Amino acid sequence: MTKVVLPEVGETFISARGLTQKTPMRTTYQNVDLDIKRGSLASIVAEDRRGKTELLLTLAGHMRHTSGKLSVAGLELPKNEAAVRRIAGMGFFEEVNEVQPLLSLRAVTSAELNLKGKASGSKATLEYLETWGFADRAKVKTETLDKYDRVCFGIALGLVGDPALLVVDDIEGDLTLAQGKEIMDRLRRVAHEQGVTVVVACTDYALGKVADVAIPISDAARGQMAAAGEVVMNA
Repeated sequence: MTKVVLPEVGETFISARGLTQKTPMRTTYQNVDLDIKRGSLASIVAEDRRGKTELLLTLAGHMRHTSGKLSVAGLELPKNEAAVRRIAGMGFFEEVNEVQPLLSLRAVTSAELNLKGKASGSKATLEYLETWGFADRAKVKTETLDKYDRVCFGIALGLVGDPALLVVDDIEGDLTLAQGKEIMDRLRRVAHEQGVTVVVACTDYALGKVADVAIPISDAARGQMAAAGEVVMNA
């Protein structure tokens, strides 16, 4: 088993050069450069179906790029993808890691705590739910949550195992810009206070720019940044 030695907070955690993923059907993302520091909040900005989800899954060791270079916590990928998966948490990923809709929040959280080797009894589960403001709804089914709460609950589950890296897919959907910014603020606190490197996908630069660093991976996103007078990465 590969030993993972995490860089210090503020040092480079994710580095990529020319990262590209192609399938027989399409190019999902192309020539992406990344420099993301440990303990920071980064946003990957692009419109729908421009490779944001695939890129996040690649960073977490769940998909492979076809060319370019990528390292996470000093580990070269895909060679060390199993080690990267051990230190990566999956936050909200609609249609990728959706929870069982008929189970209660308490049941889902208890199962996740147990899976990660944490205390998973009723008291420990309620205490964890309380940290995310869900203790009073512990008995409700996950299907009753609105989009905002589904995103927050997904993030909470992704953090159960105390990951060094947390990836969160498109958080916008039916949310208002204000709600999206609230979630980004919560993710920033996780990054800055716990030293977790958080990478989130955004379709709108107005939300993506709330992060410590916004990284466009499509022409439209680069255009949004340029129009706002920002220095454009991956130009």
